[in-house]
Amino acid sequence: MWLIALQKLVECDFRALHPNIAMHLYNGKHEFLTHEKIAKTTGIDLKEVKIEHLSFFNKNWYSMMESPLFGYYSKHEPDMLQQIYNDKKEHGYKITSKKMFKLEVEIMTEVIKYLNSVGVYVLYVYDALLCEEKDKTLVIETMNRIILEHGVKTNVKMETSAEFEVECAIENHDNGVETIADDNDTKRMTIKEYFKRFEIKFGSYITESSLDLHKSVLSEFYTYIDEIPEEHKNNCFVETCIDGVFGKQKLFK
Repeated sequence: MWLIALQKLVECDFRALHPNIAMHLYNGKHEFLTHEKIAKTTGIDLKEVKIEHLSFFNKNWYSMMESPLFGYYSKHEPDMLQQIYNDKKEHGYKITSKKMFKLEVEIMTEVIKYLNSVGVYVLYVYDALLCEEKDKTLVIETMNRIILEHGVKTNVKMETSAEFEVECAIENHDNGVETIADDNDTKRMTIKEYFKRFEIKFGSYITESSLDLHKSVLSEFYTYIDEIPEEHKNNCFVETCIDGVFGKQKLFK
């Protein structure tokens, strides 16, 4: 009976956390780094990038240098690599994995506590949560929100036939949040979740309450971001103060 039940569960994958947790802990400059971006930049096979990332930051320094990923990080994140080197040299090479695992556990614990508080129960298996099909959207939204609240810029994936992928990027406080959505609910972002993320990223720069007004009006008519007509999106602005300069930020870009 238990095996039959497991077959009906879907997997919400945390493995994409590894490079972004390292970015967060060692002050990397790239946000929302993905396996796909590294594979495209380096020409390394995507599968190899994913496999290497499972152990890259946990290795001793000389083993890291032998990894096919070392070239990418030495070119694009030299300061971050220097911090990792110094940390391993002072505290032993396992210090990186200890710090990363500690933060992963903190995030997972908070996610599970929240889900349990709203009556959703999941199985914690290595770097993933297993949940019922009906709960998948809530589980992924919760995981992504709490990850962002911890300062880690990444997105959880769902291991199903339809891949869940939301690409986000923030540069110079000028870019908004992009979402990829289609008719499959596993690829859709709710308006509620979108606004949560926007507030996490831009909340300290917003100078008036139009964000709540937009959320209230849009939620009255729509549930998912991709349901909102482009003409409505183009008219959604919030007033901001960025680096002492007042202006307007498009809510959707």
